[in-house]
Amino acid sequence: MNFKNKMTIFSLLLILVSVSVTMAGPVSAKTIYVQDQSYYSGNSQNEQIQSLLDAAELGDTVKFMGLFYENLHLSVNKKLNITSTKGTVINSSSSLPVFLINGLQASGTQISGFTIDTKGSSGIYVNNTRKTVISDNQLKSTNGSAVKVNGSSNTYIENNKITGSDTGIEIKNSKNSQINGNNLTHNQNGVTLNNAKNTTINNTNISDNTENGLEVDSSAGTTVNQSNIENNGNNGVAISNSNRTIVYNSTVKGNGKTSNGNGVSIKSSDKVIISNSQITENYDGINSRDVSELIVVYNYILENNNDGIELSGVAKNVQIAYNKIQRNLYGIKLDSSSNNLNITGNLITEQIANDIDPLSGAGISFESNYIQTSTNIIEHNAIYGNQGKNADARNSNEIYSAENLIPIGSNWYGTNDQLGINVCCMVKSSATQLQIIRTGYDTYAVIFVDGDTGEIESDLPSLMVKISKNDAQQVQYVYTTNGTTIGTLLGDKNRLAYVAASAGQSTVYGEWGMEISSITAPFSKTRTINYFAASGDEEGSDDTPGSGTDGPGTSDSGTNSGNNPTSSDSSGSSSNNGVSSGVLALGTAAAASAAGSSSSQRGSSDTGTSQSKTAQELIIDEINQKSQFWGIIPIIILIIVVLGAYYHKDIMNMVEKSKK
Repeated sequence: MNFKNKMTIFSLLLILVSVSVTMAGPVSAKTIYVQDQSYYSGNSQNEQIQSLLDAAELGDTVKFMGLFYENLHLSVNKKLNITSTKGTVINSSSSLPVFLINGLQASGTQISGFTIDTKGSSGIYVNNTRKTVISDNQLKSTNGSAVKVNGSSNTYIENNKITGSDTGIEIKNSKNSQINGNNLTHNQNGVTLNNAKNTTINNTNISDNTENGLEVDSSAGTTVNQSNIENNGNNGVAISNSNRTIVYNSTVKGNGKTSNGNGVSIKSSDKVIISNSQITENYDGINSRDVSELIVVYNYILENNNDGIELSGVAKNVQIAYNKIQRNLYGIKLDSSSNNLNITGNLITEQIANDIDPLSGAGISFESNYIQTSTNIIEHNAIYGNQGKNADARNSNEIYSAENLIPIGSNWYGTNDQLGINVCCMVKSSATQLQIIRTGYDTYAVIFVDGDTGEIESDLPSLMVKISKNDAQQVQYVYTTNGTTIGTLLGDKNRLAYVAASAGQSTVYGEWGMEISSITAPFSKTRTINYFAASGDEEGSDDTPGSGTDGPGTSDSGTNSGNNPTSSDSSGSSSNNGVSSGVLALGTAAAASAAGSSSSQRGSSDTGTSQSKTAQELIIDEINQKSQFWGIIPIIILIIVVLGAYYHKDIMNMVEKSKK
């Protein structure tokens, strides 16, 4: 055979190889239809539908076509997309869950579009698997958890409506779970986390549950963002024996009215951040006992029935800064042994007294178990206009005497008069001083300086100041930023003029033509908030399931332009009504990343998937592609053998020539 013919045959064989490789590409998944309940005979309905799931191949879609099914308990042991576009109702009184997604081989399973009402067990149980998506369902489980996740990782629970359940969502022994856009109402407990790592709850409503809205126990790296936690019977958020928990950009309102619970309850935990949130109308706003590394910053803490913030037991490394604390029974109650307690830059006004407790209505209340240490700093707050004392102390154990007072730093008490600061005789504090200076031809600066050091209080909350000329000839209302503000008053050449600055009950005066000077007084050091990486667990990137031990078989029972809270001159409430979120920048970069991933990684669609579906399927798709690749290996080997035999003589000649 001549060379030309040989090349032709060789080219044809190459084409055959190319076609074989092309044909070995991904095989599209098929759709399996589950017919209406009436299609299946007798009591074997569950077994017949289960056989459809068992016969399905990896990645297939199982679509329920009927409107109603009864007493289903289906087990999923491979990756399937199980869906209904008709809102299929499944009722069950079985002691088994309606859907059990079980084992690593079921990773990537999706369940969406169902209405599940079960009286015997969980509605959907995710067990020892990963990357499961539960979306767009309505669930009710009167004797169990509507959705239960055990020993699993990277579970997405999105856009579900869950009501009337023992527990709405239960996550146990699991990590990297995301709860996004859900509505959990009228359950016994909304969401419970136990031994859960790196859980994100984003844009979720947890309200009107009879006990706790969110319970975080023995867990790490929990982030709650942009969520509404309201009108729960006990605590809105209950944190115990946990670390690295963040609640921010959320509303915690009206909790604990039936059982004296709290907006946020913290017990025996560390590394907790509560920031940029509205915590209102609860029994206690924030109640903590035995905590360390607690950061409470940039919140509205308003109109709680008892304490705005209470510290009891042991409190270490606590920072309470830049909050607006108003119209509570007590603003801040300190009843703890404390080390490194820092209370600065807060607006604490208008607390309301009652006839029962003589200390009620206090801005800051030092209780009988409070122990003062040299590392505690309470200064540069605005504390005034409270019905009780601005700072009060309970002396039941006679710990303090005239020689042993509770020392706190300089605070703005609404007056320059040291005798008018309205603090308890057992509290020693200086009054922050209001001053006015001329900084330009027509410009005047109002400054607040520390009553002890003379430094400008750059971490004082924003306050409204009235600047006037000749009492009322010219008037400006301006807000301070970092303890200072600038006003412009035009001069009067025809007669002597004077300028005045008023804040709270104090007014200071100066001549219009006083000597021009710069603000040269030293500034107090602005406090740095040392955020921790609340979501950066060392195991956070590992998507392998946790070590779950539970079995599935039985029933389971507007912002301010400054960086501080603001206040008006007359009442303490702000017309510039806001707490800045810009300075906090969502707590930490790690927290922002954790919460941001909940919206960027997952969305919602008819099948409960989004752009991240491809990412979730990569592992299973890779297995498929590897299987397809190994399937064409014998074809390639066969072609090589044929070519080798056909060109045997030519190859041998080439070898002989190479030896010569």
